[in-house]
Amino acid sequence: MKSLYLFIVTISYLKFSQFFFRIFYILPPLYLKRKYKSNFVKSDAWKIHLNHRNGQISKKVFSFLNKEKSFNKDFSWNSGSENLWLFNLHYFDYLNSKGSEKLNDDNIDLILEWINSNPAYKGIGWNQYTISLRVINWIKFFSRNESISEIFVDSITEQIKFLYERPEYHIQANHLFTNSKSLLFYGAFFNGRFSRKVLKKGLKIFYKEIEEQLLDDGGHYECSPMYHSIIMYDLLDIYNLSKSFPKKFPKNFSDIVKKKFRKMIHWYCAVLHPDKKIPFFNDSAFDIAPSYDEIFEYIKILELNDFEVKSSNYLTLNDSGYTRIKNEDFFLIYDHGEVKPSYQPGHSHADLFSFELSYKENRFLVNRGISTYEDTLRRLYERSSRSHNTVEIDGMSNCGVWRSFRVSYRPNLIDHFSIFSNNSFSLTSQHDAFSTFSSNLIHKREIDLHDSKLKVKDIIEGKFSKAYSYFHFHPDVKIIKKDQEKIIFSLNKEIISLTILGDYRLIYSKYNLGFNNSLKNISLRCSLKKGKNELTFSFNG
Repeated sequence: MKSLYLFIVTISYLKFSQFFFRIFYILPPLYLKRKYKSNFVKSDAWKIHLNHRNGQISKKVFSFLNKEKSFNKDFSWNSGSENLWLFNLHYFDYLNSKGSEKLNDDNIDLILEWINSNPAYKGIGWNQYTISLRVINWIKFFSRNESISEIFVDSITEQIKFLYERPEYHIQANHLFTNSKSLLFYGAFFNGRFSRKVLKKGLKIFYKEIEEQLLDDGGHYECSPMYHSIIMYDLLDIYNLSKSFPKKFPKNFSDIVKKKFRKMIHWYCAVLHPDKKIPFFNDSAFDIAPSYDEIFEYIKILELNDFEVKSSNYLTLNDSGYTRIKNEDFFLIYDHGEVKPSYQPGHSHADLFSFELSYKENRFLVNRGISTYEDTLRRLYERSSRSHNTVEIDGMSNCGVWRSFRVSYRPNLIDHFSIFSNNSFSLTSQHDAFSTFSSNLIHKREIDLHDSKLKVKDIIEGKFSKAYSYFHFHPDVKIIKKDQEKIIFSLNKEIISLTILGDYRLIYSKYNLGFNNSLKNISLRCSLKKGKNELTFSFNG
């Protein structure tokens, strides 16, 4: 009954189109037997940018998600590792990474092997998302080579033919956006009647999705800093494309892309910690999306760096639901946003009212991050409230995360307001997520930062059995001393003391830098007896 409830609540948020296309795509494709002839064309205006994330060690040895594997009798294109690892193998990102030139001839052979080993429409290599990324990467790769043989042109066309007929309308979000990007690449780099049809469809999807997926505050609507970075890099590629083939795109297209990108770069810079890396809200990890250095390197290549990034100390990103403050000593980013988008929350976490904090450019309080996308208890735990700096009541998270990419019940934000003046900051937020299973349960959080002291107060209104607030410390944070009411930490020679009004327990857990890459850290679990708890961090020793 519980599983049925979760399923019914989850599907109640879906768009009709998601139902329709999930059923429609069960039917055999209609037009795949049609033969289309297209010619590959190059542009001297195309500007090459190589990514910094080379997962290829040699022709048949690869390292993705911090796991190294080589082709052998137990490992092939479609077996021998977890799906996400295999997806990365099929993406072919490594064709366009720094140092890939050394394996240029080997990689032409590897592409040919993929064609011979992955018959049309079979295996994970023919998933629409893997097709999208692979086609883009193959096109970029062949744009750097002197010639491209007919077998490669035919394979790319066959893959695009499948994608053209079956964009991921059933999944939406970043997947559908990437589908549109792939269609645009094919339509630009190929000539012929079919390529014109592909470009037209790519533009249609792009225009719709960029308006829907980009929020007014500049954030991507999945509210994951990692996926925001990926979409932002996609816009740089699309801008590059439109400038390289200006006659194929509408006259104002590159200006539209530039305007959208600049909104996204302001949001991106606003949420970065002082180390220029993303915070871990929703599905976010290091070394998956392009880094700060990669993005600004590409901006420079495209001569798009004629803008200034906003540098105000206090900023509220209302549409995506983040508030950020910073001064000489502190950087704090706080999540007060509801689950977005409602119809595709696959990358959402139960992180409402969580926050991350850096002190003197070093991370102090962190969300625990992700290490897997597999459908496991570990994945469920990493998406739960207890893996974030927020509150759990009676074992419930503040939204109904389940399976790898599902969300059932969602919180309603009752109110949120914040005040910033003269380097002092305070906020108050309330939500009712826990009322789903127990009537009139309200979580209220108050945060105050003043005179090098950070106070965090949690209040629960309503009846419950057990409630805990969790706080997770970066692995660099060490305990010097502790007693019943006070803990003293060190962080790179800085001394920080914590006073706790209530019972607490220290837990030795793991902080996930990325997939399959964890470090030991300390977490704090505080009991909210009688519905209240208060902590005070003093950053002056």
